[in-house]
Amino acid sequence: VIRAPVTIARGSSIISAELRDSDSGRFSRYICHGQGAGLADWNAGGTPGQSVRAEALDPGVGRPRSLVIMSETGATFPELLARVNFEASSRAAKSRRVSYTLPGWTLDGHLWTPGEIVPVYDPALAIGTSTGLPVEMVLAAVRFSASATEGRRASLELVPRGAFSVLPIPPATTKGLELWEV
Repeated sequence: VIRAPVTIARGSSIISAELRDSDSGRFSRYICHGQGAGLADWNAGGTPGQSVRAEALDPGVGRPRSLVIMSETGATFPELLARVNFEASSRAAKSRRVSYTLPGWTLDGHLWTPGEIVPVYDPALAIGTSTGLPVEMVLAAVRFSASATEGRRASLELVPRGAFSVLPIPPATTKGLELWEV
């Protein structure tokens, strides 16, 4: 994880700022269905595969709206629970983006790099106001521009850290297979 050595703060040289907050990709309830393991010969007294289901709620969405996910592979309850919790948290994080336009391509000599963690404090956009401290955000995109009239500018798009969280890969259950074969 690369951390920017500088903080974007209201009152410094910010040309423009824009907050985009949209719940269009969020749901109040996430449901994931999967197929658990059963015995291969269920006609001879074995059991068929078992239906497995997990749910997660997003309290930040007021209206009832559900997303049903079908697991791509056989899964256990803990794996499905991890999946719905991941969906809820990553969609909540992706729903809020902030863009800043700053003069120059650097801030205090630091060249912006996508993927780095950037501390942001902006009371006008309610970022960091609950604690009074900067909030660590991920620099999702950066665009450098230069013109004769406006000079050099950096346009930054930042998202909460959860927008880039990764669903853990379940351990391989078949011995002898390489990771890409599982």
